[in-house]
Amino acid sequence: MNARVVFNHALTNDCYHMQLTCTEPLNNVSPGQFIMLAVSTASAPLWRRPFGIFAMPDSSTIEIIYQVVGQGTEIMRCWNEGHKTDLLGPFGNGFTLHNEDTTIAVVAGGMGIAPTASLIRRAAEQGITVHCIFGARTKQYLFFKDTLADCNGVMLHTATDDGSEGFHGHAADLYKTIADQFPDINRVYCCGPEIMMRAVVEAVKTNKHKIVPIQVSIENRMACGFGVCMGCISRVNGEYIRTCKEGPVIDGLHWD
Repeated sequence: MNARVVFNHALTNDCYHMQLTCTEPLNNVSPGQFIMLAVSTASAPLWRRPFGIFAMPDSSTIEIIYQVVGQGTEIMRCWNEGHKTDLLGPFGNGFTLHNEDTTIAVVAGGMGIAPTASLIRRAAEQGITVHCIFGARTKQYLFFKDTLADCNGVMLHTATDDGSEGFHGHAADLYKTIADQFPDINRVYCCGPEIMMRAVVEAVKTNKHKIVPIQVSIENRMACGFGVCMGCISRVNGEYIRTCKEGPVIDGLHWD
């Protein structure tokens, strides 16, 4: 579908917050799903880029957060208000909230806050207590932390690698502390760098109180975004899955 840039604000020197308005509504969007965004009409870069959905002010407006890491996002950082593009989606399996959940932990590392922010907001709307554990390299990368902390029932816990705000260390280490302090947490959701997510999964498995379910949003290079090209294979529970189709959100306890 066709889309137009409403704004493309710099958050840091390498991270941006973009809002797009679409010509058609995106219906039944789940937290953790993603879009495939066209970044060029030329032959290079050819493939669309996947972006987790950060927010949807209405059914035809979508917001993403992205970091400039390559040719595609380098092009995007130059887009101004009114720039026209197109996108496909939403795609993939998102996060699932459960009726029996009363207290959850959401662990986000760096850009992992993008697909988890809508989960945090939805859980808060449903009256679920949320421990938001947000880690980043330094405090300037703790995007929209105050907005999330303002949600009813959300307790924000921050961690920075350099100690500039909150816990001095990684989000996975902070999760261990929070899990020990709040044994009533009955489900965990996680998104961020793979090394961080695997550390959180290990912490869940070895928690002294109980092992709780954990959903993780895995990342892989994608070309099509809807399961045809078979280019984003991951291994879960001894079998190979398409990250874009059976993922990106999977059962972390069965992540190989």
